[in-house]
Amino acid sequence: MTYQPVLVGSGNTAWTFLKSTQASQQRAFENSAQIIRDTDYFKQRIADVKNVEDLVSDRRLLSVALGAFGLDEDIGNRYFIQKVLEEGVLTDDQSFANRLADKRYFRLAEAFAFDLSPSNIGLAGFADSIVDQYQ
Repeated sequence: MTYQPVLVGSGNTAWTFLKSTQASQQRAFENSAQIIRDTDYFKQRIADVKNVEDLVSDRRLLSVALGAFGLDEDIGNRYFIQKVLEEGVLTDDQSFANRLADKRYFRLAEAFAFDLSPSNIGLAGFADSIVDQYQ
């Protein structure tokens, strides 16, 4: 889920309104029921993920993972995301994610590091880091 600020008017009026309300709008977004449910679910379940398939087969986990990197719109492209994550970026300079022009995929693969054994999922603070980026 992507944060979409509310703007009133256009031009300088909208900019002034946004500057004065951005913090409160961001807090309201982070405290929405859907965001809280999704982030709590992610924190509870991400440690159970053993491989890429576990992640991409769980739509709620994948939604938070992709959202953390601005890739919300790719939720339906499971095979593509699976390929990005399986090949990773750390062990092969010619991997799929390394060749893509959009570096958000690189950052996603780098964060999860499924190409390493063990992946980064088991690291202390991993879930909190992804949730912070998601929010």
